[in-house]
Amino acid sequence: MMHKLMLLSSELVELNQNKYRMKATIEAIQGAYQDQESGIVIGQCKSLIESFSKSILDEFGEAYESSSSIARLTKKAVKALSAGNLAENSTKTKQAYLKLVTSFSNNIETAVQGIGELRNDFCPLAHGRSVYQDKLDMSYAVFIANQTDSLVWFMHELRLRAFAPKDIIIERDTEHDELLDDTYNSVDILGDTYLPSEILWHVNPDKYHKSLCAAKEEQASSEEKIQPEEQELLEGADS
Repeated sequence: MMHKLMLLSSELVELNQNKYRMKATIEAIQGAYQDQESGIVIGQCKSLIESFSKSILDEFGEAYESSSSIARLTKKAVKALSAGNLAENSTKTKQAYLKLVTSFSNNIETAVQGIGELRNDFCPLAHGRSVYQDKLDMSYAVFIANQTDSLVWFMHELRLRAFAPKDIIIERDTEHDELLDDTYNSVDILGDTYLPSEILWHVNPDKYHKSLCAAKEEQASSEEKIQPEEQELLEGADS
């Protein structure tokens, strides 16, 4: 019994309701696999990666040439998704990701070029092919399909992370610390004294940030009210 290819990509189609128009290509890959047409499997894998890469570049407003190679398109798409930016050494990690993806994309492209050159001998759509001619080894096509599936899902996860809300970097504010320390009491624990600002910033940084924003809004509102009063005093002095 033949197993099903492109499981991750099929799941992606369900998740995004075929937003990237992958369903027909995935079905063509599975159909070619069932028919033992390795050439069509590899050709459709190339189309899937190329189409998804272009869609991501369009989504992020990145320009590209329509004639660009699959390797160049994939590398540019992964770069647009900022692969490796969360690592401590982001530059090194990003380069490693790009090298890995580009290497695989180059292999896909080489495989597709090879299929194209042998199209007349192996592709069922080519003219003059004998029914007795051997087909390309199907295990090679299955390997390409599995790697394609993993690459597409990897790019999908990078896309999700790129659109995820970014964590707010909460920094201490000296004036706000003084306000908190003047408003609330310090806490003594085993002979050590902890200031309210320290406790709030370490225990609940989100609430610290909200209180800081609220304090700044209140200060800005107060300054807006003071300015008209000062203007009236100046006009009165001039008269």
